[in-house]
Amino acid sequence: MPFQDKRKQFTLDAIRQRMAQHIMHLWGVKNLQSLDPFVRLVMDALASELNKLSQEFIDSEAGLLDRLASLLTPDLLTVPRPAHAVVQVQPADPVAYIAPTESLFYTKRFASKPYGELDTRHDLFLSAVDTVKLFQGRVAWLAAGETLFRLDPALGKLPEGFTGQDRKLPAHTFWLGVALHPDITSLDRLGFYLELPHVLEAETLFNLLHLSHWSLNSQPLDMRPGLCYDPQPGENNPLADDPRQLLAGYSIDQLLEQDVKNTYHNRFMHLRRTGNIDLAALTSGYPATFAEHFSPETLELLRAEPMLWLQVTLPANFNETVLSQLTVRLNALPVMNRRLRRLTYRTRVMHNILPLPVGQMETFLTVRTLLDSRNRVFTAHPLRQADQVASGSYSVRRSGIERFDARDAREQLHYLLEVLRDESVAFAAYGHDTVQLEAQRLTQQINQLERLLTQQEGAVRELPHYLLVQPYEEADTLEVSYWTTDCEYGNNLQAGTALQPYDITYLLGSESILLTTSTGGQNRRGAASQLEAYRYALMSHERLVTSEDIRSFVLVELGHLLTDVSIRRGVMVGDSAKQGFIRTIDVCLTPAPDCMLREADWEVLCAGLKTKLVSRSGQVSPYRIIRLEPA
Repeated sequence: MPFQDKRKQFTLDAIRQRMAQHIMHLWGVKNLQSLDPFVRLVMDALASELNKLSQEFIDSEAGLLDRLASLLTPDLLTVPRPAHAVVQVQPADPVAYIAPTESLFYTKRFASKPYGELDTRHDLFLSAVDTVKLFQGRVAWLAAGETLFRLDPALGKLPEGFTGQDRKLPAHTFWLGVALHPDITSLDRLGFYLELPHVLEAETLFNLLHLSHWSLNSQPLDMRPGLCYDPQPGENNPLADDPRQLLAGYSIDQLLEQDVKNTYHNRFMHLRRTGNIDLAALTSGYPATFAEHFSPETLELLRAEPMLWLQVTLPANFNETVLSQLTVRLNALPVMNRRLRRLTYRTRVMHNILPLPVGQMETFLTVRTLLDSRNRVFTAHPLRQADQVASGSYSVRRSGIERFDARDAREQLHYLLEVLRDESVAFAAYGHDTVQLEAQRLTQQINQLERLLTQQEGAVRELPHYLLVQPYEEADTLEVSYWTTDCEYGNNLQAGTALQPYDITYLLGSESILLTTSTGGQNRRGAASQLEAYRYALMSHERLVTSEDIRSFVLVELGHLLTDVSIRRGVMVGDSAKQGFIRTIDVCLTPAPDCMLREADWEVLCAGLKTKLVSRSGQVSPYRIIRLEPA
């Protein structure tokens, strides 16, 4: 049993009591007061020294456990998590490709002092999770039920016409009027993002989108769920032909990207259509069926601008009330709060250590690529010693003072003051008052230093990272690109926030906006949560089988937002019309009283949690995420 679990047994009083009981049993003494005062003095001295020694063991054990947990826990469970959201952009060209290496940014204001004014500015960067094809165009009209809506980029969804009660459009069906640039010759990879902002069961309805049927001019379309992330044609990727890239899908950055893709996957639909098209031949003022439902005045509004009219038939769960809340957008894509930094170094003969600096309030995330002057790719070997790293490889190290002690500087100082008081006789030759005065001055200086650190911009700073590189050739030039993130600072960017292109010239800056509030950002795990992550990784190996595995995983993912997690068995009505009651696994979450997340933020977090549970589980029963009210 570890010493930490026996902390109460090694207090000064507990040690003194055990020694007294042993002496009474050994010498047959019934009253300790009858003992010689010298014996009692020796007992107190031994108890004090044993207490100090046990505290040293306990603190050393805590430091060892933290260090072992950081080494043995998979990196995916310990790295900081970038915030994520969905943005909408508009290209200036008919067709464009946005890559993960290109960024949007928003300047956010922070308080440089606790509870102070918002006097500090910091740029939050957002980049796409993967390459996405963009089309210059927009969804201009949406017709469903008895209403024709005009989708204005600035004003939102506006009703423009009505059919009347006796001339409603077919149930569970809506039409989209899509305006595209006339120079577009292919609709392949045209993506649509669907929103249901005021519907309680939105996540359940999103999971049914793959059952929808889409058609253009009565011709069925090959629509597939999610966004298409195929690379840009002719894109030059130096990593593509490297056989070591077979394991690239297990790298930290790609695993984080895949989690974000899975979170928003069910909200997207994209078209696969090979070959060129004649856009003018496919456009029309309005579908022929509209003449039977809308008035001539309303049809005159549609005739002004010919466009593509898509008919979408949905499952029966999409009633008229749901369709009235539906919004569809083009050129939407998931993004992550991360910034790509690039540095160039020249290696040296004696040592090849490359520091990876980060900005204020930023945290190192992961290395993206490391190339030399001949464009050769370096491979990461994180578990090798510095003298065993092969040529063309590198390892990432996190610097800082390594000590086998859990106490910080302040606790060490308090311990020093206690030693000075207990061992005052030893310092008599130097003058007890003088030593005590100097210790108090040291305490005041540390208090002043702590106040200065908390008032600095970006008070939370992480330990620096650096690369240990074994180059192919000595004195070579290396180019390293790595990701940084703002962690929790990237949360709570509100939906509707305008973004600016950072290094993108083909986007219209005035039409880049957030469609969802950013959420999911987490700082690097501390010692306590790191032990929890290690316990989960050790017991489950990333496969969820038992209820305790599920509970441990939820605590690792959202433990900082929850006070309790319980796993129950439940029953629900199936989503399909052919399903009856089905068994479920209910994951009940109790939010912490100080949790300030909004309803929309909880929906995104719960959707992402459910996706991760399904991907790591072999359970046949579906999951339900139930959020309980805090006690």
